[in-house]
Amino acid sequence: MWEPGHSESAYPTREAFCEAVVPVLRDELLAIRDMGVDVIQLDEPHLCILVDPEVRAKFENPEAEMRNAVDWINQIVDGVDGVQLSVHLCRRNWGRRAGEPPAVTRRSSNTSRDLRSTS
Repeated sequence: MWEPGHSESAYPTREAFCEAVVPVLRDELLAIRDMGVDVIQLDEPHLCILVDPEVRAKFENPEAEMRNAVDWINQIVDGVDGVQLSVHLCRRNWGRRAGEPPAVTRRSSNTSRDLRSTS
């Protein structure tokens, strides 16, 4: 992943890195589908940690971070038919605290596809 102080020479911002990764992940999704796989799970570790107040405090605009994460997933899955998609929202560890609004609710109301959430 993109890290300040280490990644700027390749991608000036985390957003630039994520925008570059979207077409790669979309191509992988399509290739896996075209191999005949009918259920594909995407892992999304960023959204679930953004409900932790301590993590949210590290971001200038955590709401924008959440919107971006949902938008990037939408860009990956938009128009991909013939496969059931699910999203794994991982808390990374059991020590995280949840705050409001829950990421699962936000994701459900803003995704362009009917994605199942798995944990």
